[in-house]
This record gives sequence, structure tokens and C-alpha cells, in this order.
Amino acid sequence: MKKTLILAGAAVLLVVAVWIAWAWHRNAAALETAHLALEKSDHGAVTAALDRMTALPLAGALGQTERAAELRELSGRLAGARELAAPEFLELAGRACALRERFPGVFAAVGELAARRLGDVLPDPLHVNASNAVALADRYPVARLAVAGRELARTEGGRFDATELPDGSDSRPVRLEDPLGFVLESAVRVRVDREAPVVGEVRAPREVRAGELFVVSCTAGEPVFEVVEARVEGGRLMGVACQGCEGALRIAAGRPPGPSGVGLVAWSFRVRDEVGNLSAPVQGRTSSVAADRADRIAGLGAVAREELLAIEAWVRERGDLVPDTHARVAAEVARRLQASLPDEVLLDARRRLRPGETHPVAFLEIDGIRAAREEDGAFAVPGLADAAPPRRIVLTDPHGFTAEGRLVVRVDERAPVLRPIDLPRECDEEADVTLTYEADEPLGEVVEDVRVSNARLIAAFVEERKEERKVVMQLRTLRLPPGTEDGRVAWAFTVRDRAGNAAEEVRGSIALLTDVTTSSIGMKLKRLPAGEFVMGSEHGYPDEKPLRTGKIERPFYIGVFEVTQAEWEQVMGRNPSHFLGARRPVDSVSWLEVQTFLQRLSERDGVRYQLPTEAQWEYACRAGTRTEYYWGDTMDEACAWFWNNSGKETHPVGLKAPNPWGLHDMSGNVFEWCGRVEEGDSQIARGGSWRDDASNCRSARRLRLKSSAREPFLGFRLVRGCDD
Repeated sequence: MKKTLILAGAAVLLVVAVWIAWAWHRNAAALETAHLALEKSDHGAVTAALDRMTALPLAGALGQTERAAELRELSGRLAGARELAAPEFLELAGRACALRERFPGVFAAVGELAARRLGDVLPDPLHVNASNAVALADRYPVARLAVAGRELARTEGGRFDATELPDGSDSRPVRLEDPLGFVLESAVRVRVDREAPVVGEVRAPREVRAGELFVVSCTAGEPVFEVVEARVEGGRLMGVACQGCEGALRIAAGRPPGPSGVGLVAWSFRVRDEVGNLSAPVQGRTSSVAADRADRIAGLGAVAREELLAIEAWVRERGDLVPDTHARVAAEVARRLQASLPDEVLLDARRRLRPGETHPVAFLEIDGIRAAREEDGAFAVPGLADAAPPRRIVLTDPHGFTAEGRLVVRVDERAPVLRPIDLPRECDEEADVTLTYEADEPLGEVVEDVRVSNARLIAAFVEERKEERKVVMQLRTLRLPPGTEDGRVAWAFTVRDRAGNAAEEVRGSIALLTDVTTSSIGMKLKRLPAGEFVMGSEHGYPDEKPLRTGKIERPFYIGVFEVTQAEWEQVMGRNPSHFLGARRPVDSVSWLEVQTFLQRLSERDGVRYQLPTEAQWEYACRAGTRTEYYWGDTMDEACAWFWNNSGKETHPVGLKAPNPWGLHDMSGNVFEWCGRVEEGDSQIARGGSWRDDASNCRSARRLRLKSSAREPFLGFRLVRGCDD
């Protein structure tokens, strides 16, 4: 018996030893594969190789754990090395120098990148005006600069003093060295030319919207090397550029101050030629209009009369800057005056005259006699007898515009009756809606006392047909405040017939569809419209190519946030997450487990929830953009949690800036399962995660995993159809 136990124990020890040896060799092979992939800058292969390592109790003592951590960290940092600022890049290069013997390939990759950055600083050849200091190291630190073997001294401003260089146009060897010893050699060409460039035509728009980007460009008599001393007031400088013989500024108009919503964007800049000579200052200004005011000018027919007068006063002051707008406003003012006073004004003899409903009236004359104005704004017209013959009436506004018509006095006490013809049952937020009513007799020109809620009145008029029996109202629905689940657009108005008799007040309402809905567990979903978009990336992995047009046939709702742990627990009764927190995204859930969650939540709410297709996910992520990320072509830490800023864990949803459609964490935090089944029981996840480098958080990035995979970097968000 004892001998049997000894043999059994020996067998167990032998199996353990064999397993440890096998695991050690497997890990060593994975580390070597990761190292080779890192030398080739294939950071996805590095992550894949390290993920295949087997947990081994002796891995720490054998150095495998430490080396794997170093490789993973170096891979994450090298993946975004191109976007690093100079101090962070130098720190990374210094570390690569210290690890040169252990990771020679990393050192070589960093050295090649450092040389490239040095080359960007010092083009070949570099033209220097002998009377100016050499300006280098704006994008990369320069330790020493030598021309023709002589090292130049550094000035207080950090530039290199070139005053000792003799005049002439001969080329001389130049040597540039950075603080770590990386060296680049080029040539410097010294010139003397003190003739300032002459700036010709300056091009800029005369009128822009607040926040709108516009370009101010000028031409010069000779090639422009750079734009300098740029100053902007009333806007924000977005960038400078040189192309051919042109210098240009990109400016975003600021919001004009004050209630008028108008202002000016002024700019001043100079250009420098390729040898350093400065032009005279280039100055100018552009009229700036607040976005809401610009919308009003674009649709003058919908603005209120008080606002139309404010716009009219503004364009009168700036007629030289906005002549087209001035003409449009003047035409609209004249049109409204004539609408206030049609060719034939029908007046009940027992009523006072109320002109100017669509535009303020300063004076009113009848047969050359000015009518007196009452306290309520109506004009007293004494001495009018019943059935009086037509009389000449003249209307004048506060700015001098006039309109003429005829006044006819009649007596008719019958009130018109209105019946609805075309009234929709429901409408979208921010949609234009037309309402039509029919009267039993011809109507006058006045639609009075119009009131609307959850909408903005665009127009209310009698339809211009032969019998003129229809009343048309055009509304624009408004976005409801956050948290509003539903609502209605309501209206009320009164019309008059040609004799001035008023109908009973007409009321109505329609259901207003919101673009945000909330599930039974408090999950917010955003409604997205149908549309087309460009899917994929030209610069990504092979499975992201080629660029193609994606088409979303029907609108749908998608989660504003990734599904949180609190929401998962309400449905499933447990929390499988690795990183715990009620507002953190649920992680470590497989594609198959998500299907169970969707089924239970669908039964609970009586609607069908599902995972987004890849097309729905990328359409929602891009939100109308075509760049690598929905905010641009380079990583912005304000928009995503990834390797550089995550601290190696997930974070509560909604802390980073949303995309243009208001969706949070579409890039980073956790990869999100999608709903299309791949071959071989594999699924696709999108969006990148806390453990990934910047390139893996791009809008087009695809990650293929088994449907049973549970990882601390995997989560999801859900969608539902608008008809569900």
C-alpha cells in the first residue's frame, strides 16, 4: 500500500513538472513572437501573442510576467508614438535606449521615428536669412546645430543665432542633433534679401454664421514661406496655411455679443517670404451673424414682426458688408406691408381698423386724412357709413416703406365655420407640419390669435385659390426638454371672413414623437434616422477595406450608453463583471449570454431589443463623419478611454465627450458585441477598449472573437426598431 502511494505521488509530481515545463516553453515562445511583432510595429500581433500566455505560478520568478508587462506597455506606447508631443516622445526614446540590449528592435524602431521627426524639423535645403535667427525645434527638441562644422550659439528665445553667417547664397553642410544623440545632416542656404513681399488681393466672405469656418487668403508677389503675427477678434483662429503664392487663415466666427446676435470678425496678419522678409500687415473684417439669426434671415417669411424690424435695422447699418441680405430684407418688409393691406380691405362698419398684423404700422391715411391710433394699437376710422364706396388707403411703416389699397365697408354678421381637412396624427421632433382647414364660405386675409405649444409658427394664411375657402398653418415642431417621454403639439387660432366676422376659436393637437426613449430599466435610447454613410477605412486592416457605401433603410433606436452593470443586474439578477461599479459597463459577458439578456428585456418591455448590426453600429459611431475617429484623424483623450489614459480598467459610462449624435463611449472603454453571426461560430466586436492602443479605437476597427468569449474588455449596447 505504501509503495503504491509513493508511486502515485511520483506520477503526480512528474505530470506537474511536465506541465510546468510545457507552459514555460509555451510562454517563452509567445514572448519571442510578441518581441518579433513589436520590432515590426505590428501591435495587434503583440497583444494576440501575449494573450495566449498560460498562467504559471513560477512565471514571475522566471521573469516571464515582468517581460510580458514590459512588452505590452511598450507596444501600447509605440502605437501612438507618432502623435506624442516632444517631451513624451523623448521620454519614450530614452527608455528605448535603456532597453537597447534587451529589445534591440524597439530601439531601432524608435531611432527611425526620431530621425523622421528630425527630418520634418530640418528640410533640405533650409533657407536662412543671415540677418535673422534660425527657428528650429518647434516640433522636436534640438540639442546642437552646426553649420559648416561650426556650432551655433542659442539665443534667449531658444533659437540659434545666425548673425555670424556671412552673406551669400552658397550651400553649406548643417548637422542637427537631438538630446539623445540622434543626428540628421542636411544643407543650409544663406541669403540676404530685405525686400518685403507685396500682398495683393485678399479674399474673405462678407457675411458668415456664428461658429462657421471660413478662410481668409491673400496673394503675394513672390512665394510665401509662412503666415505670422496672426490676430483675430470676434472669432477663433483655427490654423494657418501656405500654398503656392498664397497665405491663408482658417477662422471660426465667434458668437456675436448682445441680444442683436450680430457682430464683426476682424483679423490681421503678415506673411514672410522664404528668406524671412515680412510684408506689411494684412487687415480686414467680416460680418458675423448668430446661427439663430442667420436661420431667421434665411427664412424671413417665418420670423416675428419685431425680429424682422431688428434684422432690418441691422442690415441698414451694414449695407456695405451684406448688400444681398439688405435687398432680401427690404423686399420682405415691403411684401409684409402689402400683405397687411391687400388691394381691397373689407371692414365691418361697427369695428375699428386693425392693419399691420404682420408688420408694425407707423401711419395710416384714408383719402389723404391720417387716422388716429387708439391705445390698443387699432386705428379709429370715424365717419364711415355702412356700404361706403371704396376709398384710397395708404399704410407706412416706421422705416418709410409704404403700401396702398382700397377700403370697402360692409356689414355681415355671419361667422364662418371651419372643418379640418388634413391633420396628421403624429410627427417627429423638429419636423415641418402643414395643417389645412376648409371654410363654408370665402375667407378674408386675416388669421388671428394664433397660439402654438411645442412648436414654432412658420406661417398661417388663407390659401390663394379661386374661392379662398381654405386656411393653411405651417408649424415647425420643437425638441422637448431632456427626460420628456412624450408630448403633443397644440394650436389654437381664429379666422375672419371678408366682412370681418370672426369664427369660433379653432383648436387641435397631434402627438409629438421624441428622439430619446427610456426602457423599463432606465436605459436611454436615441432615435437615429435612415441614411447612407461611407463604411470602412483605407488605412486600417485588410478586413476594413475597401471603402463602401453603407445604407440604413429604416430609422432605429440605439443605446446612448453602453449597457451598465446596474441595468444587467435588474434583468439577469447577477453581475459577471471583472471591474465592479453600477455605472460601469457590464463586462466579461459572452455573445450567447447577451442573447438571453435581450430576450428577457424584450419580454419585459413588450418590444424587440437586439444587438446592432455592424452597419448600424458604424453608422451610429461615425454620426455623419468620414474621419478615422468621429472627432478627427488623431486620438483625443477627451473622447475615449484607451490604454494611455484608462489606468488599465473600465470607467463609468458617459464621462467622455459624446459623438455629434449624442452617443457616449462609441470609442474605447469596452469593445461592443455586434449582431451578425460570422463563420465558425465567431462574432464581431467594435469600438476598442480600455486595454487597446489608439489605432484599435478607430470607427472602422473590427475584432473577431468566439461567441462564447468572456473578456474584461467586452461589453455591448443594444438597439430596437422605431416600430417596436
